[in-house]
Amino acid sequence: MGPSKRQLRITLLLLIISIASLIGGFRLRAQRVSKKPSTVVSTSSYQGQTVLAATPMPASTTLVANYTTPAPTSLVANLDSAQQVTLSSAGGNASAKAIQMVEANRERSADILSHVYTIQKGIMLTFQGLGTLDELKNVLNVLTETGSVGTFFVSFEDIENHSDLVSYIASAGQAVGLAVSTGRYLSTEDLLTAILEAENTLRTKVGFSGRVFLRPQSGSPSTMLLLAASAGGYTVLSQTRSIVTNATVSMGTASQICASTIGSSPIGRGEILHFELGRSTNDLLVANVIRLVMNAYTSFPALGILDMMTETQYAFDYPIPASSILSSVKGKIRAGQLTGDTMSVIERRYIGIDWMKSKGFLPGFTDEEIRKLDRSGVIKNDRDMVFLTFDGWGTDDRVEALLDVLKKHAVKATFFIRTADAAKNPSLLREIGLAGHTIGSNTHTGMSLATYQSKNTFSELSVAQVKALREDLVKSYETLTNIVGDLTSGGRPVLSTLFRPYLLAASKNGLETVFGCGYTYSVSGYFTFEYSGIKSSDHFVSTLSQKIKSGQIYIFHLDDMPDFMPGAIDAYLTKMEGQRKRFRFVSLAEVL
Repeated sequence: MGPSKRQLRITLLLLIISIASLIGGFRLRAQRVSKKPSTVVSTSSYQGQTVLAATPMPASTTLVANYTTPAPTSLVANLDSAQQVTLSSAGGNASAKAIQMVEANRERSADILSHVYTIQKGIMLTFQGLGTLDELKNVLNVLTETGSVGTFFVSFEDIENHSDLVSYIASAGQAVGLAVSTGRYLSTEDLLTAILEAENTLRTKVGFSGRVFLRPQSGSPSTMLLLAASAGGYTVLSQTRSIVTNATVSMGTASQICASTIGSSPIGRGEILHFELGRSTNDLLVANVIRLVMNAYTSFPALGILDMMTETQYAFDYPIPASSILSSVKGKIRAGQLTGDTMSVIERRYIGIDWMKSKGFLPGFTDEEIRKLDRSGVIKNDRDMVFLTFDGWGTDDRVEALLDVLKKHAVKATFFIRTADAAKNPSLLREIGLAGHTIGSNTHTGMSLATYQSKNTFSELSVAQVKALREDLVKSYETLTNIVGDLTSGGRPVLSTLFRPYLLAASKNGLETVFGCGYTYSVSGYFTFEYSGIKSSDHFVSTLSQKIKSGQIYIFHLDDMPDFMPGAIDAYLTKMEGQRKRFRFVSLAEVL
């Protein structure tokens, strides 16, 4: 049976649409190729205002508010040959070149960069759209005011029709990238040709000489964009957080936008914060948001994306490559490793704390078994070794303050990490490891080894809870491995198989689960300062000076550590170093 009339009509309609699209594509390409590169700075109108192109000048010395027209200057001479992209290679015959590049790429997709994993102290700001001229001036001024570098993503049309305005952005010391819309292109080769042409215009007409990044003009990157970017050697950007968008401007003021998009979730180093221009009728809104972010929500400067990516001494892959993980730490924690008499293992491997001494606190154990458990929180030694331990998770500012103090006094500590939180800021955990401190697990999600019933009363875990805990413990170690599994200090891996119970809670089947997964010690300690009633640095120094003895394990909870504590630790260590009787503050890895 032949096709129906309806099917024939549909087929004919689709054919007409395809031919029209091809013609439109050829016209667009012909229009782009016919436009010759120009380095002449011209005057044009944008948003009803006259815009004049600018010669690049240091943003630190010239504010955009004082922007005036310099003498036209050719900028192409300042580009090296590798940076220059000629229209003969990008247009006309560029289709053949693009085909060659795409074929050589073998359908590999570019990675999408939404975060730079680095221990470098910095964040990145990206912008999309030009907005109004006043809005753009306000944004550039606040970037200069705060010493910030941003990357402005502009469309192909913006580059063609408002190259002087794009030059205006570059003249303020800011980077320029390409916002790519793929809907009009019929193939990856066509899109790559257009990208190369747009980059050429940025080089020759705008005078931008930095690395060009790509991002989609809207939505998520399409497969075509990722293929074209990979073929052309471009990096495609996304963002860690979207700060100003159509959705957020309706929230009102800069304070309300920041509270909603950032809130109490600290901005970590390496984050990309994204802003869209032209979304609000208030030309000061985006500038006010930037100022508030930089002054109140982060202590990190806003650096260039290329600087953040290429500082190899700071940047790292996350997760780290499997090939770089030390064989001595790989796969150490897994289920089914406890054999023999479990109580004898717990007796030897559990380091408790003095107030946990009844069945209410230690469910599952008999009174006789509890008497055999350690409750001293001390590791006996004859070398005056004392142990500072920190557990949970904290903010960049808090942890870095501690790291500065420990480095100042050449102290090594042990950090028991709640890894679900650390995974949100792997750069901070990486910094702890690079400082040479021992790292252990404090569970992945904060799962307790005992179930709270009432004051001073806990019960053992249910079968379902034991299963969940086992999975949590394995996940915690895997997360640590993926961040610091390649690091060593003093010839030892910084990643250990030491464990600290969440909130120090313990039960018999909880500890059996810990040791069954392969953790070597469960470590509580001698003294928890957050719950000791200490209210000041002087009180801390006095208390520690009176109580300290060799072998003691001191417990600090990062989550609720008082603000004065880093300074208090510094004050005590300074005082101790001036006395004849000195203690050695070392990590638990030296003795366990």
